[in-house]
This record gives sequence, C-alpha cells and structure tokens, in this order.
Amino acid sequence: MLDEIHPDLPQPADDCNAYTLGSIGLHNIIIACLPKGMIGLSPAATVAANIVRTFPFIKFSMMVGIGGGIPPKVRLGDVVIGTPSGLYPGVVQWNKGKMNAGGVFERTGSLDNPPRALLSAISKLETKHELRGSRMPEYLEELKRKWPNLVPKYMRSDALKDILFRADYTHNSVEEGLRHDDDDDDDDDDGNIDREPSCDLCDQSQIIPTRPREPRVHFGLIASGDQVIKDGIFRDQLKSGFNGHLLCVETEAAGLMHTFPCVVIRGICDYADSHKNKSWQEHAAAMAAALAKELLGILQVPSVQDERTARDSMNIMHKAILKQNDSIQCLTSAAEREQEERILKWLSPIDYEAQHFDFLERRQPETGEWLLNSVKYQNWVNGRGQALFCPGIPGAGKTIMAATIIDHLMVTHHSESTIGVAYIYCDFRRKSDQTVNNLLASILKQLIKHSPQRSRFIQELDISVRPTSAKMFVNLRQVIGLYSKVFVVVDALDECEAAGGCRARFMAYIKDLQVKCGINLLATSRFIFEITQTFTGDPSIEIRAALVDINKYVEGHLDRLPKFVRGNSTLKGDIKKGISEAADGMFLLAQLHLDSLVGKSSLKSLRSALSKLSTGSQAYDLAYDNAMARIEGQMEEQEELAKQTLALIFHAKTPLNVEQLQHALATELHESTFDTENLSQIEDIIDVCAGLLTVNEENKTVRLVHYTTQEYFERTHARWFPEANNKIVSICTTYLSFEVFESGPCLTDDMFEDRLRTYPFYDYASRHWGHHAYLNSTLQDICCFLDRTPQLEASNQALQVLDQVPRYPNYSRDIPQGITGLHLAGYFGLSDLAVHLEMKYKIDVRDTYGRTPLWYASSTGQEPTVALLLGKGADYEVKDQFGKAPLACAAHLGSETVTEQLVEIGADIDTVDYLEQTPLAFAAWNGHQSVVERLCHHNANTEIADTRHGQTPLLGAATNGHLSVVQTLLKNGADYESKDKYGRSALLVAAWSGFDDIVRLLLSHGADPTSSDDIGRSVLFYMVTTEHVSVLERLLDDDRLDVNIRDRYGSTPLSVAICHNKLSMVEILLANPGTCPETEDRFGRSALWWAKRKGLSGLEKLLCSTANARDEPPVVLEKPGKRVRCTYRDSMNENGRKQSASLIIMRLVIFK
Repeated sequence: MLDEIHPDLPQPADDCNAYTLGSIGLHNIIIACLPKGMIGLSPAATVAANIVRTFPFIKFSMMVGIGGGIPPKVRLGDVVIGTPSGLYPGVVQWNKGKMNAGGVFERTGSLDNPPRALLSAISKLETKHELRGSRMPEYLEELKRKWPNLVPKYMRSDALKDILFRADYTHNSVEEGLRHDDDDDDDDDDGNIDREPSCDLCDQSQIIPTRPREPRVHFGLIASGDQVIKDGIFRDQLKSGFNGHLLCVETEAAGLMHTFPCVVIRGICDYADSHKNKSWQEHAAAMAAALAKELLGILQVPSVQDERTARDSMNIMHKAILKQNDSIQCLTSAAEREQEERILKWLSPIDYEAQHFDFLERRQPETGEWLLNSVKYQNWVNGRGQALFCPGIPGAGKTIMAATIIDHLMVTHHSESTIGVAYIYCDFRRKSDQTVNNLLASILKQLIKHSPQRSRFIQELDISVRPTSAKMFVNLRQVIGLYSKVFVVVDALDECEAAGGCRARFMAYIKDLQVKCGINLLATSRFIFEITQTFTGDPSIEIRAALVDINKYVEGHLDRLPKFVRGNSTLKGDIKKGISEAADGMFLLAQLHLDSLVGKSSLKSLRSALSKLSTGSQAYDLAYDNAMARIEGQMEEQEELAKQTLALIFHAKTPLNVEQLQHALATELHESTFDTENLSQIEDIIDVCAGLLTVNEENKTVRLVHYTTQEYFERTHARWFPEANNKIVSICTTYLSFEVFESGPCLTDDMFEDRLRTYPFYDYASRHWGHHAYLNSTLQDICCFLDRTPQLEASNQALQVLDQVPRYPNYSRDIPQGITGLHLAGYFGLSDLAVHLEMKYKIDVRDTYGRTPLWYASSTGQEPTVALLLGKGADYEVKDQFGKAPLACAAHLGSETVTEQLVEIGADIDTVDYLEQTPLAFAAWNGHQSVVERLCHHNANTEIADTRHGQTPLLGAATNGHLSVVQTLLKNGADYESKDKYGRSALLVAAWSGFDDIVRLLLSHGADPTSSDDIGRSVLFYMVTTEHVSVLERLLDDDRLDVNIRDRYGSTPLSVAICHNKLSMVEILLANPGTCPETEDRFGRSALWWAKRKGLSGLEKLLCSTANARDEPPVVLEKPGKRVRCTYRDSMNENGRKQSASLIIMRLVIFK
C-alpha cells in the first residue's frame, strides 16, 4: 500500500524489530510487524516500545490487521475501525474491569481514545463514505497492478464462503483433533489451505441464512484481550456486556493503546466462534490496509504536526498506569476465580463445607482422640488404597467423629498440594439431592477445587451437558491421577437413599475408586447388612461414645444447668456419672439427658429427673417423649409455636433455612398481605423446641437434632401434630396468594431474584405446595389459590425456573406461560384436584409450550393421575413445541409404570421429537435400563438415529457408560457397527470415554476395532488422547490393530499422543514392538517434531539418541494385512513383552 518504498536506516542493536520505510501521500510511514508466530498484548507492546526508542519523533500509529467480527451487523471481509462508542473508547480490554458493590465484575474502558487528529480524519472519512463510497476497491486494483503475485492470496475469490453458524452450535472437532494445531497458533507454516479445518462435517441446518452484500466499513467498538475467542456464545455475551456496541474482537490492540497513541483498523476474517479458520485472513488484511491508506489520504499534515510525539504521550500515560496495574491485576484474578467458582457450582450445587464446620463447632474439644491414635486408623492414614469401615449404633457420635477425622486429615496435609481430601455427609433430609451423580460430582468438585491444576481441569470440562454418573466416574479417575494420595470420607452411608439402588451404586463406585485408583476410603454407618457386606475384609473400628468423651461433653455444658449446680462439686459428679451410665456409648442420649435437666428449679426435682434417665433399647423414644412433654408443659402460645415448627421441619420436602421457617410461621391463614410484625426470632423458636432442633450456623438451615428424631416423629407425628400437611398446604397457598404477587410473573431476572430475596418462602411454597397436598388435603384452599390467575402464574415462574449455574440472560422468562390448575394437578399428581377441575378446563388444555396435563403427569411419573387422564380421553400423542410426547417424557424420567401405561393404550413407541429422538433414545441416554427393556419388549426400533449427532440408542448408551443398557440393546439386536454422523461407532465412543467394560463387551460381540470414522480416525486415535491406560493395553493386544495406522493427515496414534501431552499413552505405544516413531505425516511432522513443539526435552533427546544408535536397517515382520517394524536391542520387560533398551531409559527420563 506504500506509494514509495525508502531505503532502510540504521537501528540500535537492541531493537529487534524489522522495519519497512516509505511514504503514503505526504506522510512518512514506518511499518513494523509482530514477530513471526507471536500474537497477544505483550508482543504488541514490545514492538511499540522499540519503535519509539528508534524513531523518537513518531507521532502516532495505526494498528492494521485482522480480527473477529460480531454478527449480524459485521460480516467476513468487512473492516472495523476503532472509534469511541457510548461510554467506551475505541478499544476496550474485555478481560479487565472493576468490582462493583455486590461483587459484580464490570468491564471498563481503561484504554485511551485515538488521537484527536485521527478522530477528526475518521469523521471526515465516514462522511465521504456516506456520500461517495470507499476508495478501497481502487487501492485493491492498484495492488493487483503493482504486485500481481499477491492476487491469488490477497484478493477475494469464489473460494471464500461467508458462512455463519448459530452461536450455540459448536464446530465438529473430530477433524481438529487430528490436525492438532495449537489453539493459540495463528500462523500457517506453509499456507496450504488443505490444512484448514473445514466445516464439511458440521450440521448445515445450523447455518444462519445471510444475503450476499458488498464489504462495508464500520466505525465503533473493538474488544481486545490476550485470548483468542473461539466461542459463539461467549462472543454474544461480550456483545451484550457492552450494551450491543461491540463490532470486533482481536488480540493485540490493548497492548499498544495502553501507552501508545493509536487507531486500530481490523479486517474481519472470522466470527470468533469454534468454526474459526484462516481462509479469510489474507484478504481481510488487504482490506484493512486499503482502509488505512484511505484514512492517511484524508489526514492533514499540519494536524499531525500539532500532536505530541508518541514518546511524550507514553511518558504521561506511563505514570498513571503504574498506579493502576496492581489493582487491575487483582480484579482480573478475582473475576477469573469467580468464573471458576460458578462452573464448580454448576458441576455440583451440594456444598458440604458448611455442614462440616458446623459439626466441628459442635464437637467437644479433645474428644475422639482414641480413634485418631488407634493402630488401625494410623495404618489407614499411612497406607494407600485402603478402606476403613467405622460402624456405630444410632447416636454414637459417628458424624462428629467423621468431622474430627476430616479435620485431622486437612490439618495434617494442609501444606501438601499433592494430597487431596474430599468428604460427603449423607443426610436423610436431602434424598432428592443425594443422587449417585451428585455425590460423585461433589467429590470431583472438591478434588478439582484444591488441585494445583484446578484452572486447567476446569477449562477442559464440557459444561454444555451435565455428565452422567459413568462419565463423572471417568473424570474422577483423571483428577485423582493428579494427586499422589487421595482421602475420601463418607459419613452416614446408611442415610444415603437405598431406593432404586442409589446407595448400592454409589458404594460400588467409591469401592472401585479405592481398588482401581488407590484412594484411601473411610465410611461411617449404622450396622446395615448391605453396607457391612460391602466392606467385608476391610479393617473396621466401631464408633462408640467413650466414657472419657461423654464426661468431657457434660463437663463442658454444665454451665447450661441451674445456678445451684455450679457450686456443688458433688452434684456435678453425680450428674456426670448418671448421664454417662445412662448414655451407654450414645453421645446423642447424653445430649438429650443433659437437655432434660436444664429447666429444673430445685435440687430435688433435678435429682429425681437424674434418677429417671432412660436407658436401654427404648432410651431414645423415652427421651423424646420427655422432650415433647416439656413442650406441652409450656404456655399455650409457646407450645403451639413449637409444634408448628417441628411439623414444618419434619414434613419439609427440602431443608428450610431460618428466613423460610420464620416466614412460614408468620403467615396468617387467609390474609392477603404479609405482616413483618408477626415474625418470631429464631432464638425463641429454637428455645421452645426443647433441644429437638438445631441451626447450622454456616448455611443457616434448620434441622431436627438427629436422624433418630426423624425416625421418632415418623412413628408418632399423628399423635403430636395431626393434619400437619393440610396446615402446610394452607400456609403455602396463603403465602402464594398475597397481593404482592398480583403483578404475575416478574418481567426481568433482577426483579425475579429480588422477589426471591424479599419473600424467602415464595420459592419453597411454589415448588412444594402440591407435594404436601398429594399426601392429604382438602381442596378449598387450593382452588381458591388456583382461581387467582396472576398469583398462579407467579408461582409457576418459581416452579419451572431451572436451578442451573451459571444462569443465562432472561432465564426467568424462559418458561411456559398459560399454565392452569389442571396442568399443576398433572404435575403434582393430584388426581382428586384433576377430577374437580375437569369441568372447568378441556382435558387437553395447552400452555404456551403446547404441554397438556397428561404431558406434565407423564414427565413427573404420576401413575394414578396418568391413568385418570387417559380414562377421561386425554390425547396421548400430543407433543410440545419441541416435539416431545408424553411417552418420551416418561422414558426420559425413567418411569417404567407410566411408560407401560402409555404403551399399553397404544402410544406410538417410536414417536420422535424435533431432533428425531425416540423414547428408547431418551431411556438409553439416561441409563434407565428397566424402561429400555420394556420398550424393547414392545419392539421399539433400536436403529433410529437422531439428527443432532446421528446417534442411535446404542451409541447414546455407550457414550454415557451405561453398561446394562448396552447389554440390553445388544440382546435385542442393536447394530453395534452403526455409526453417528461423524462415522463413530459405539466401540469408538466407549473407548474415547474410557468405559473399558463396554469396550470389552462390544469386542466380545464382534465389534471391529479397525473401523474408523469419517476422517480416518480409529479407536486408537481416540484412546491416546485419554488417560485410560487399561483400555489402550487391551486394544493393543488385538492382532487386527495396526499401531502405525495413519489418518487423513498422515498422523499416527503416537504423534497424536505426544501432541496431547499424554505421556502415559506414549509409554505404552513405544513399549509396543511394532510402533514406528519415525513416521511423518503429510506435512513432514514426526513424533520427534511434536516432542520439540511441545517442549518435551526428555522425550526429544531420547528419540534422537534412539535414531542415532541404530547401526542396521530396521527388521520388518510380515503379518496378515500389515507390516510391523521392530525395535532393536530388545530385552524382556516384567510382562514378557519385548522392549528396547532405549525404552528403559525413556521410562526414567520421562516418568521418574
């Protein structure tokens, strides 16, 4: 683009920039490029600093290059010039900002505006474009004449296609994995377009249609940062974060504009999404250069002369920047940490940390020492891969002891980052939360959170879909491999849900982790046969409250007793002795007995109570009877408050926190407003409950004091608080009918979240009023609530909003509207209510998503209500807006009974949704083996593939590791060689995910291990990118496999393993006598090339020394269908396999 090229000038020895000098019009021009292969803020800043030292009188710069466009306004081939927009300067650094009140991270425009002379010229340029159009085509024609050799590379041709995919559709990365270019490597070694990742395998239906148009110039905001953006959703979030002003993203400008007066001009070469490639880069660069030349033609020389020199501007800015750097860096780190925490919360919303610290607070100091000092415990702590089982009778103090053990482990290994500690506190009150998936996810979350490689592992998590239990287990094995030792403590295994095999499956997983990954596992439990059998053969220590510990507890709580006790040492001794003897190894009983003495007003009454302390098998029931008698002995208002509180806590479907409990208790039935003056203090609430309630001080949840308290009320609740569920329904419906909810659903996320904060019982009441009504309730209060349409829709908003982290914009409005009482009757399974409402609504009344009452009843597995609605003639083939029918809902949920009901009445067993997913596909994907069996029994089609990934039910089950489902499908004739739209078979996806049981099963059925996908990728290529050593070893034992198989790019499994830094897989491959490390791909890249590229110096030296040491040509053995190269100086390893001497060295070099 230069009009003239000038000769080079001498430059300082320490200036490594390469300059091209020349002129455009009357302006002298210095062109400096970033060093080859380098991108980002720091290299750009270094180049700028060198320019100013060598050319001290330079005025300002134009940063001309390429960037990613923000659709739909900006298209490929357009040019964006950075100019101030709204509150922002021409360029903003998108990953820096400030922390506002409330912890909200806000990006700010901390970079300088372009110089005034350039802004004036840009304004004039914009006006000229509006009047006469741009001169860029003229300059490009001039380039053709002057430099014809550049035409094929830099001019636009028909080969350049402007294709924009939906933001949420990610690129088919199968091809990417084989190219194994670095994500941040934007240079092209040889310019060969064949190396570019194409979108040929991407779903063309995900393309957003656009009309062809001429290139345009845009004036506005450019975002700059150190990271290349390849995520359409994140790109659109950035745009929203800058109030829609954003036009372009790039990676260098912020490094320059921090200090250097500058304007940024970017030709658009991609859409900053996962489909990013380099095809448009040269043409986009030419367009940007043409616009720069046009701008310089408008820029007046006198206005340039009036500007400060760049050096002066930089000195002024440097002082200000020094003051801000430290604080901005801290804020950036805080924002990154916050994002990681959001992802970890998405992985597992369960956080046991609050419970743990609450239990530690309750622990009497210096108790539990006997266990920590025991030989069995010390052996467990110092060993590896061991299990220790700690059973105990109810109330023996197992949970407090577990907390003591966890604290001991965390304190002991606090400074050792290679030792991990994770723990689970099972709780009978959290059965719905404590699924196998959530329990494994919690362990995974804790180990990731405290790992030195936390950030890397979080970045590698696929958060587009929640992992299945089997996939969670695979992730766990990978994370455990990052530690030298891992301790996992599981408290109260007996309180883990036994129904549906949940507890058995969870125990199988954690025992597998102990055996296969070498974790140290400790579990506490009651004496349950199933649990005891699981730990047969493992060391065990029975947990009982030691006499010395009970005495310490009583001694530590004597100040709660009447004053006449405190000065009477004899009485104190009698109290300790009486409680200790009556407790008989049960810590809880000691606590209850001590509570029973608190209210005594005389020495005689206290000694009388002491002599009657309950003992033996009925001790707990007698102690709880005593507590309830004390409650009934209070004043009437206190008694009523205590019983209502205990009823709410006992019957609550999820734990209530302090504010929720206070609001529920303060709700006055059939009133239309909430009166804050009716709120009770939590201290008063706890006091009137006679020691039967406790508050977790960390998360403020209120719970019964022990599992045995729950069991006591399960036997006696009808005696103490009859009709409690009816009362709770009335409280919920009254609360939801308040006038404040007459405005209906909230219009924004902020308004919705403010409503949740202001009315804390609103969320619980919305989600659970129907669950309480299901047990036993009159219809009067319910119908009164359902007749209030605005309040009903406000309640539906809280009911249907998904509990997900992170939340997406407008999540609170992304729910069906037009919900009716009949829909909710179906959702909650309220058959009596459905009968009552059937005359008011059509049986197939639809909400705005097209869902009917039968649809909701099927989606929640309400068998009696489904039968009722079908009997009333409900349409069982009706589909919602996503094409999902009731049968698909039941199969997705895993409800065998509802599935059978719908199939028996004639529902289409192969009904498909908008992605062509069948009920069998939903059941197989989610691992519902009994439903899969039922559908197969009715001849469901096993070969229908969805349109998203082309997966059959077998492929879905193999992807998620559902072994029993895979077995059932194979038994029913599923084609194990069927492939998805990328050419991947069930064997391939199972191997990639590390499900070795499924790999073994498929191979036993005859699955072909040599089969490859659409880009020539066989099972070996997928395996070497994982950590599943056993699966790879099993595959290499198959003579049909060629260890040197090459893909479309000529890559081998060895080169792919090195590229992905999978050194354990490299070791196995090189240990195989057939592996040929010298094989080069189409671009001349061998294993040695990748070792150098990845900085694996030990492996690089080894490969070089191995090659140089060979004195003879390689021996080639002929085997059926392949040629196998053998290594030299072979010796035998411990497994009887041949292994070269160089390999023995390599094991020391790489893996020592």
